[in-house]
Amino acid sequence: MSSGKASQILTVFFVVVALASQGQFDHNTLGYQTLSFDTLPTPLITKKEFNRFGSKTGLRNNFKYLGAAEGFENLKVLCMYQDDLENIWMGGEGTFSKFTGREIWHYTVEGTSKPFYAIIQDDEHNMWFCSNGGGIIKYDGSHFLKVIFPDSTMNQIDMGILDVVKDSEGTLFFASTSHGVLVIKGDQIASFSVKEGLSHKTTVRLHIDPEERLWVGYWTKGVSVLEFGVWHHFTVESGLAHNLINSIDDGLNGQVLVSTRYGASVVHFESGEVDIETLLNDKDIAQAAVDRDNRIWFAVKRKHGCLVMDGDSIFEFNVDNGLVQERAMSLMKDSRQNMWIGSFSKGVSLYGVDLFDHFNLNDETKLNDENKPEAGRSYGLLEDEEFGILIGGNGGVHQIVNGDFVKTDLFPDLKDVEVYDIFRQSSGELWVSAGGQGIFRKDQDGEIDLFTLP
Repeated sequence: MSSGKASQILTVFFVVVALASQGQFDHNTLGYQTLSFDTLPTPLITKKEFNRFGSKTGLRNNFKYLGAAEGFENLKVLCMYQDDLENIWMGGEGTFSKFTGREIWHYTVEGTSKPFYAIIQDDEHNMWFCSNGGGIIKYDGSHFLKVIFPDSTMNQIDMGILDVVKDSEGTLFFASTSHGVLVIKGDQIASFSVKEGLSHKTTVRLHIDPEERLWVGYWTKGVSVLEFGVWHHFTVESGLAHNLINSIDDGLNGQVLVSTRYGASVVHFESGEVDIETLLNDKDIAQAAVDRDNRIWFAVKRKHGCLVMDGDSIFEFNVDNGLVQERAMSLMKDSRQNMWIGSFSKGVSLYGVDLFDHFNLNDETKLNDENKPEAGRSYGLLEDEEFGILIGGNGGVHQIVNGDFVKTDLFPDLKDVEVYDIFRQSSGELWVSAGGQGIFRKDQDGEIDLFTLP
């Protein structure tokens, strides 16, 4: 475990038998209506090339940053989601962003000044955005569409949608602040609330666990769990840390992590019986996630950054040892097992072992006009003790010096040639495979020879 500030763990263990509501519930039997949309105006989109993540010197921990200095504008990051193309979508105050690894896209949609709290991709590759006061927005790749709710009274208020999850059949469930849970199944929409078994009409967080149980978190009523058509309800009286739910996420070994206004609960649910362990009772936990080493990360909204539980110990990551800001609003593990920590006002901190900076060979801030190659393709890489990192591409051999691209003069005759591979022999000779010309060798005395196939 990387160094961090140790913190005391406060735990209380409960074993309870949950109470179930009367009767069975099946969302497939709801009165579905045809889904309809309003087409929103074309959004204002700004696009910036991404060069590299920000970093701090002198840290033992592997943190990187995506903030204003890196061209990121959406500095309050309330939610994050990775789509099937590995783009990272981030929601903020009235705007959302997409990080592709090569570019940063910022979207501002007219009529969406309210904050975005959740993002998801459906089975048809459409993106859905949940706004607290702006309803549900769907992006089909060409148009932004706002959901028209079947109940006309729902369209007359600033509908708050705070979360969305997808089950194994592709059905979408949305947490609303006034009408329970909305369900979108294909081109149909319905809702369910207290009459169907919920504890309250104000829902704020949702989760579907590996057993396909639907978890519903409330503003003041704890959590409900739907298992085989039966609702089970849990509150502080059952052992939850608090009744105001901030997030519900997968934990270790089938456990579920419930983040609340005052602490987190580690819940093991099985056949109506639940074991609940409470942690960090004085912390406002925004979200939790498990990293590649089975450590549990807790994003803390106020002053404590991220608390990482490794076995029986908890370590604190803050601005002194890695984070860009100590107010953490969201948390996500990406497909490469890196952790993304969204901050209150300074963008994103990233922690992991598989973080790649992107360098564009056409970036005029890195190469002057005289040395700039015609295209940004790269084919071969070599890490060398003498020359650092050498990159072969369209336009010869390039070199990274102190994080910046420079045009090397190791092979001046290759300025306009595609270089496919670079190799350093143990005796010191440097070999380069150049398209259309052959193989170049540079010996230890600087002499260059050209070899061509007969």
